[in-house]
Amino acid sequence: MNGESHVDRTLTGWLAEGPNQMPDHLVEAIVQNVNDTNQRRSPWLPRRETMNRFLFAAGSVAAIALVAVIGIGIVSWGVGLFGPAASLAPTPTLEPTAATGSPEPTPDATLEPTPEGKAFVISEHAAIGSITLRNPWRLWKGRELGGRILHSDYRETGIFVFPGDVWIYGDACHWSTTTPEDPQSTVDEIIAALGRQAPRGASAPGEITIGGYAGRSITLLVPSNVAIEPQRFGLNDWFYGCDDGKFSTLTVDADADSGKPTRVQRSVGQVDEFWVVNVSGVPVLFDLTYLPDTPPNVVEELRAMAESATFGD
Repeated sequence: MNGESHVDRTLTGWLAEGPNQMPDHLVEAIVQNVNDTNQRRSPWLPRRETMNRFLFAAGSVAAIALVAVIGIGIVSWGVGLFGPAASLAPTPTLEPTAATGSPEPTPDATLEPTPEGKAFVISEHAAIGSITLRNPWRLWKGRELGGRILHSDYRETGIFVFPGDVWIYGDACHWSTTTPEDPQSTVDEIIAALGRQAPRGASAPGEITIGGYAGRSITLLVPSNVAIEPQRFGLNDWFYGCDDGKFSTLTVDADADSGKPTRVQRSVGQVDEFWVVNVSGVPVLFDLTYLPDTPPNVVEELRAMAESATFGD
């Protein structure tokens, strides 16, 4: 084993090229250890030169493997065994590109648990008086006259109530330019406008009864192909490409200075069952909303609460 072998030269060159070099004294120690290893043959082994070459090559490969493992550890752990590794670039974060403004807080921040089994006045209207639901289950929360009741455990699951005229946007994503001039004031007008709303897939209208009043229903979805920024730190999902980052079904105030969106959907895949009845000439719209992973029994609780509604003082 006279002079520096090809393997020695390769090992030394490879170690010098890496972006995370080990200290020179450690590299030299590994190489010297390989060169100085006693190549004496065991008594039972054949005295052949090829065996010496084999053992030397095996030792060199082992040294290379050892250094490679250490190098991988340096890159993977971010801190080398012999000092800090080169700093890694931070993971980029997704930023809104097509919308401006800030997401609103989730709507249940001011709600409180509702009394189990007790009547709950969810809304009122001058022409029909109070609109009352009966909540026989725990884990629902709301606020008297707050217009909504939501589940404590399942996100975006609850009932919203809108008595009186509403303006159904022609496009839930581009609501600022598709607000109708005149409101929808009857059950049939509301159902028809909901059925036309883009970009949502509407079901065929159905028949329902609320508090003894016959009415109509229609189900709309928030399409899964709408680009969003998932909610973070309790904020609503951000809908890219939609006006102000919001996906909204309707407003109760179409005035140009009102800021418009009233009923804002908050997640792709969200289901909205709209039930509409006429009470004393006034349309009352119930939005039963939930996500695809809301348990069926919770959805049934929603429907039972809507059916329990009573109108008047």
